[in-house]
Amino acid sequence: YPEMAMRALLLLFVLCAISPAMAATGGADCDVTSPECVLQALETASAKGDPVAKIELAQELLKAGTPESAERAVRLLSGVAARDDAWATILLAKLYREGKVVEQDGAKVLALLAPLAEANNAAALTELGELYLAGARSAPRDVALAAKYFQRAAAIGDHWGMFQLASLLIAGEGVDRDIDQAVTLLEEVGKNGDPWVLITLGDLFAKDLAKPVEKAIPYYEQAAASGNAAALTRLAQVYQTGLGSELADPAKSREFWEAAATSGDSFAAVNLALQLLEDSDEASVNRAVALLADTASRGDAWASTILADLLVRGDVIPQDAQRAVALLMPLADQGNPAAQVALSDIYAKGAGNVAADPVCAFALIDAAYQQGEAQAVSRLGFMLVHGLGCGQ
Repeated sequence: YPEMAMRALLLLFVLCAISPAMAATGGADCDVTSPECVLQALETASAKGDPVAKIELAQELLKAGTPESAERAVRLLSGVAARDDAWATILLAKLYREGKVVEQDGAKVLALLAPLAEANNAAALTELGELYLAGARSAPRDVALAAKYFQRAAAIGDHWGMFQLASLLIAGEGVDRDIDQAVTLLEEVGKNGDPWVLITLGDLFAKDLAKPVEKAIPYYEQAAASGNAAALTRLAQVYQTGLGSELADPAKSREFWEAAATSGDSFAAVNLALQLLEDSDEASVNRAVALLADTASRGDAWASTILADLLVRGDVIPQDAQRAVALLMPLADQGNPAAQVALSDIYAKGAGNVAADPVCAFALIDAAYQQGEAQAVSRLGFMLVHGLGCGQ
């Protein structure tokens, strides 16, 4: 918001005075790049009554996450808001809407923001939209009313209001569904290059909600230019299968999987590993296993189950069922149904250096079934029919 930009400029003036402030507090040697030094400068300026410093100090105190710091932050914001400071009022209203550091109070949010909304303050309008979109104590959810606030914010050029209104237009919540209007709003917001807005636009076309479907590609490409992993994976999928008049291009697909995997995206790493396994040469297999192992080490269940399957089968890499169990057991203990199914398969018959344990296999598959895991249904039925690990 423009008001935020003004706040940033005012804060710059506060911090430019940091050396005199430090000198006044006996901290002239303080490193002005350190958070502690900035906090000390904000404390000094706040004590002198600077409203910008008080607001910034309040936000730093909220980051601390302690009850004491939160209480003081609320006091600071309340004091500045009482002097009709719009930004302090909006920040305070947000705290009452979220209900994390103060008791949630929708009526308080309304009382704080109503005068600002009357004056068409964009941030206040979008905040009221958020209030009614989710609902809060003493302010029940009302999506139609939320849409009206977002419409007012969008009408004066507020990008968040535009985005939220577009989301409601896509879903047909609170307003009649209107994909064309949503696209128009998102295209306006997307001019600033926000990758998630561009991805949202791309998804509308890729899902054939807007036409032509291949128009999704340039939106994804714009988003991917910023290195956004989600955009890179979408492009990888587009070129893996083709989209509309754009034919599949395996080389391009691999290129985008590589880029997304390099950025640390787990989904891309697993997909790249699967493609490397199809190459079947030793170097590709070794890299695929390394990708799966690295992704599994970060707790990714999909990578863990694929790697465990390779270790149990032993036809691509040397069999090591114990390592497979070690990969799956933590996930199964956490209640992951896919890991429970995979681990149950190992114990049902035994594998390599892991002995069969039908009772354990039954307990695991039953746990997966209780969670609605589709793969567990036939396995559980088979074990019940044959009395494996249970009464027949």
